[in-house]
Amino acid sequence: MTELFSEHYLTYQKIKYVSSIICLTALGIFNLCEEDTPIILSVFTLLILYLTNELLARFDSKIKNNVIAKLCFIEVLLFNIFDYMFPMNSFSKLLWTILILASGLTFIVNSSEFDKSTIFARKIIFCIVISLKTFITINKTSEEEWFTYIFIQFILVAVLFLVIDSYVQLSDTYDSIKRKLTIEKSIIESNNEKLIDYQERVKNINEQLNYQKIDLAKTLRELEQVNTEIESHTEIMKYMASTFDLLKCMNVITDAVMDIKSPKLCAFYVDKNVYQNKESSCIIKSNYTSMQRRLKKDIDDIFEVMSKELDDKCKILKGSYIKEYRFVGDANINSLAFLPIKDKKRMYGLMIVGSDESNFFDKGTNYYESCIVEFNSAIKSTNLYLQMEDMARKDGLTGIYNRVYNTELFKKVSKEAVLKNRNLTVALFDIDKFKKVNDTYGHLAGDEVIKMVARVASKYADKYNGFACRFGGEEFLLTLPEKDDKESVEILESMHNEIKNTVVTVGDFDISINVCIGVSSYPRLCDNPDLLVNRADKAMYYGKKNGRGRLVFDNPDIDNDL
Repeated sequence: MTELFSEHYLTYQKIKYVSSIICLTALGIFNLCEEDTPIILSVFTLLILYLTNELLARFDSKIKNNVIAKLCFIEVLLFNIFDYMFPMNSFSKLLWTILILASGLTFIVNSSEFDKSTIFARKIIFCIVISLKTFITINKTSEEEWFTYIFIQFILVAVLFLVIDSYVQLSDTYDSIKRKLTIEKSIIESNNEKLIDYQERVKNINEQLNYQKIDLAKTLRELEQVNTEIESHTEIMKYMASTFDLLKCMNVITDAVMDIKSPKLCAFYVDKNVYQNKESSCIIKSNYTSMQRRLKKDIDDIFEVMSKELDDKCKILKGSYIKEYRFVGDANINSLAFLPIKDKKRMYGLMIVGSDESNFFDKGTNYYESCIVEFNSAIKSTNLYLQMEDMARKDGLTGIYNRVYNTELFKKVSKEAVLKNRNLTVALFDIDKFKKVNDTYGHLAGDEVIKMVARVASKYADKYNGFACRFGGEEFLLTLPEKDDKESVEILESMHNEIKNTVVTVGDFDISINVCIGVSSYPRLCDNPDLLVNRADKAMYYGKKNGRGRLVFDNPDIDNDL
């Protein structure tokens, strides 16, 4: 309240002084005062106080309040002196009393900082001044006048004190409300700061939550991808466990890579003689037909280069390096990976994966490597199975098919020959005078002779898509599907000549042998494929009977002669 009073005090003083001067001037103009002297002195005094008030505006508040308090006390004294010294009529008396009360109000209240002890002390000082003036005044007046004068002075002082008490009470109320509002403002500001801080924290938390949501969504997608890859590996493992067809396994892996990873290219290459395959195998899946065609031509050369470059790790290319490979051409391939397929001995295959995304392999190549591991396991299982199967199907000494498995194969080709009306030729032959070889050079030499004949028979079987077997001790059977007797003549003569001209060296001995070959052919020479071997056997014995070392085709004379 003191601050508020100080802020408006100078304005209040100006209004008081200007109003008082105007009133006093009006009294002089209209001759409402018995004498002009108090008016002139009062106006002069007010002008000095007014100028002093203007000067005080330039001082700081502490000096200003002390000086104002003294000025107000001087005002109270001067106006009381004027009131006592000069005779005035009732109207003038009232005006002077108002000036005294106004000066007393500012004296008691101003610069007290509304301290109740200070106000109380100034009330006493003011009462003393009024009492002295009143006491001096009543000595000059009659009893009736001084009683009225005292009564009026008492009433005016009482009113002044009532106003001051009300003012002080109002100040207390104002200060109380102000303190309360200040506290509330402070609380509100504190709460606002807390709220702003809370909002900031909530904002930060929301941002963190958003980042966590993004990370969680990313993690979920990665988990879904991992789950999909695991399911894919499970399906691949199930399929590979159920078949020994490695070409189908290669197809399954390339299909899985295309479905799960969605590259633009996936090629799977396996070198020859890995799982008893005589030629290399390759499966290529791509969105670009031209690239697929070019890669099929270049895959053998690429494998040969990569088998020297790659170690256990894959090779990943990006950017312009990819264009060095002819098969890429103008296809939109921005990342390319070459993954080796190896066992402990050597690199036997290659997986090639390409994508139009430059960061396609940033997450690694674990999925492709896992597919290769599964394929490796399948290769080992297949090779083990084929080895065991070969042991059951092939003759232990010569390595060509035995008679039991040959019977199975012959049933298939003979059935196809009948159903599809195809030619089928068989040649049964044995070594001439083989007992003499054993007796002369020993059984080990006899074994080497048998091996040589088996190798030649197997060579011609492979060359003309047939199959050969060891039919008995020194007997062999060659089956030529889709060949008639005329087509077989040149083949069998060539085989016969190679056997005759091949020398088997055992120790210091060079052994030459000859064979007698009996041939029958469906449907021209024999209309029943089930009798072909029997007819070839008769033709062979016919040749042995008639000079050995001969190539004899099935004919009616055989039956007559035998």
